[in-house]
Parts: sequence; structure tokens; C-alpha cells
Amino acid sequence: MLIKLFIPIFIVTILFFVLVFELMDAFTNLWRYISQDVGFAEIAKIAFLYLPKCISYSMPIALLFACTFVLGHLYMNNELISVFGSGISLYSFVLHLLNRSLLQLLLIPIVCWLPKVILTQT
Repeated sequence: MLIKLFIPIFIVTILFFVLVFELMDAFTNLWRYISQDVGFAEIAKIAFLYLPKCISYSMPIALLFACTFVLGHLYMNNELISVFGSGISLYSFVLHLLNRSLLQLLLIPIVCWLPKVILTQT
């Protein structure tokens, strides 16, 4: 049940922050694109190549938010009281979320490696 709460929140949060980082990059460089008369296809290609870096930037934020949201949701429904009452410590309870988070954080080097492969092939 814990993962069923965690994964959707994590995915929505990472998509949101990727969108924020992509829009921030697009609006920051908008004057350069206009001054050099860059077409929409080239801007889309640049945004696509920037996507792995946006994912690597937004993954820690999304992990923190998802963990906090899930624990807050469990506290709101008084489910943490029953977890602690059954003898499970907060450390071992949160350790499961952190292990899942660390496994997902290990994907960051793979995501950062992907643009280098794409750029060397083009």
C-alpha cells in the first residue's frame, strides 16, 4: 500500500518539475532563439536534449515531496499510529521508502548518460 501511494505522487511531481525546468530554460533562452531566428523544430530538439538534465534535477525534489506527502497522508488517516503501535519503528518504516528512493536515484547517471549517446550519434 505504501508504494501504491508513493509511485503516483512521485510520477506527477517529477513531471511537474520537469515541465517547470523546461519552461524556465525555454523562457530564459527565448531572446537568443528570436535573435538568431531559430525554428520551432530546433527549439523542440534542444528541449528534448535538455530533458535528461531536467529529470536529474527534478528527481531529488520529487523524491522528497513524495516521501513527505505519503507520510503526511498516512498521519492524516491515523495509519501511522497503528504502524507504531504494532512495534515498527519510524526508522524501519521510512527505510523502505528511502530504499526505493535510492534505487530511483541510481537511475540518474543513466539518464545523464543518454544525451551523450544521442549527441554522438547525430
